[in-house]
Amino acid sequence: MVSCGTCKQWLHACCEGMSDVSFDLYMSDKARAYVCLTCKTVNVTSILNNFSRMLVFRLCFLYIKFFCYAIQYYVLLTVTVMYV
Repeated sequence: MVSCGTCKQWLHACCEGMSDVSFDLYMSDKARAYVCLTCKTVNVTSILNNFSRMLVFRLCFLYIKFFCYAIQYYVLLTVTVMYV
């Protein structure tokens, strides 16, 4: 059996799909922590959620920046036309 370094649950190595070589590697190296399939899935999901939030934030920022440039151009164009 192998212990997950994240959730601290004990799991059967064969149920986790670990080969005998991988199991021996984790058992011989105490500094190496195993992460179970459930924790790996949760970690990938949280990374994707953070990435999507960052992407939405950047798109909103670019939209606002574009909108501000459009207003500046409109004001500049209006002022130029008024004084010509």
